[in-house]
Amino acid sequence: MPNTVRRPDDDRRRWEAQRRRQRTTQLERQSLMGPMDLPFLLLTLLLTGVGLVMVFSASFPSAYYETGDGTYYFKRQLIFAVLGLFAMVVMSRIAEAGSAEAVTPAEVSATAAVQKTAMI
Repeated sequence: MPNTVRRPDDDRRRWEAQRRRQRTTQLERQSLMGPMDLPFLLLTLLLTGVGLVMVFSASFPSAYYETGDGTYYFKRQLIFAVLGLFAMVVMSRIAEAGSAEAVTPAEVSATAAVQKTAMI
């Protein structure tokens, strides 16, 4: 008859083995995604910065006249730029495997409708 007494070390070893497997699969997923495209990131940050400067210089007089705060539109644009950059980084971390199958016909038609509206 086998020994059925459980030792505390057995649970700890089992838990450590499970953690090693989880860490390995996380590292494999990260290595499949590859490194971040640094030139593309820098170009995006540069264009966002130039756009913010243009919004500031173009909207300062009207913002000052309308709201009393010359940086009103700049602050709003800055908030949305930071949110957009954050969303870009998050989306770049999502694995691309399987993303082509996840697109539904409704998403394709919605994208086409938005593009058509932008052209009008």
